Amino acid sequence: MVLNNLAIALICGADGPSMAADSERALQLAESALAIVPQQPDVLSTRGEILIAQERWEDARRDLEVALSKRQKSANIRRLLVQVFEALGEPALAAEHGRLLKQLTDEEG
Repeated sequence: MVLNNLAIALICGADGPSMAADSERALQLAESALAIVPQQPDVLSTRGEILIAQERWEDARRDLEVALSKRQKSANIRRLLVQVFEALGEPALAAEHGRLLKQLTDEEG
């Protein structure tokens, strides 16, 4: 999980000219983590978030759908899927995940 946390730190802090290099390094870290714990949903969602930052929408979709199959109640995965489906021009799927995200956040609050 240390590799996953480093990847998150890199992608969350990525901005400006260093963003491409930071996102590549974050992707390497996430892939190293997945080599150790394959199909781990937290790491898959991190890699999905990195792929979103790189605008690799279909790749992000694959990771996030696998992560969601293991973590149905993850608001973060739902939020990321809304972004992906909006970018892919699939408003019905974006709206459905948005509805489920709202339901999850209402249950928490």
